[in-house]
Amino acid sequence: MASSAHRAIWLVTVVASLLVAGCQPQEETTIEDLEAATEEATEQKEEARQAQQELAQTKTEFQKTQQRDDYVQAKEQELVKADMALQQLRDKANQLQGPEQRDLTNKIDALQAKRDAAKEQLDEISKAEPANWEQQKSEVEKSFTELNQSVTQAQSAPAESGQPQPATQTDPETTQPQPDQSNQPQSEQSPQNQSQADPSQQQQSQSPQEQPQQ
Repeated sequence: MASSAHRAIWLVTVVASLLVAGCQPQEETTIEDLEAATEEATEQKEEARQAQQELAQTKTEFQKTQQRDDYVQAKEQELVKADMALQQLRDKANQLQGPEQRDLTNKIDALQAKRDAAKEQLDEISKAEPANWEQQKSEVEKSFTELNQSVTQAQSAPAESGQPQPATQTDPETTQPQPDQSNQPQSEQSPQNQSQADPSQQQQSQSPQEQPQQ
């Protein structure tokens, strides 16, 4: 009997709880709630769009930065070659003397100035913004082209020792003076000189048989 009573009390308690819960009013969704939810969804969509745009911009900046750094590295290798050429020209100048040495030294000084100017422009590009570095590329290309051409011209210039060239020696056997035949007797003169003798003398030397008969 006691257990039955307890069960009955439990059932009554559960039913009462259900009735109380069912009697409470349900909250209705208002227009304000819909507008707030719509605005929140729009904000989330805009944030996603901005995130994608920033990601694309970061990717573009990375590519441009890589292109700039590769360009600067290639030009630095050209500067290394120019420095080696300048050192070779200095060694060459040390072997010269006089005006030739001064002329080559002046050329080396001019090349060094062009090299320093090109290096300064390259340093400016290496510090430029990735999106703007290509605007300075044309000036750098012009400076490096002039530098490389000047180095090539200086290297291809003929070497001059500055020493006077010795006089050309002549063979004494081939430069013996010819004897003067003007004072030699007619019989010792060459046939060519005899053929150029006075025609009147040749006529007198003709035999009587060759003279016309009277």
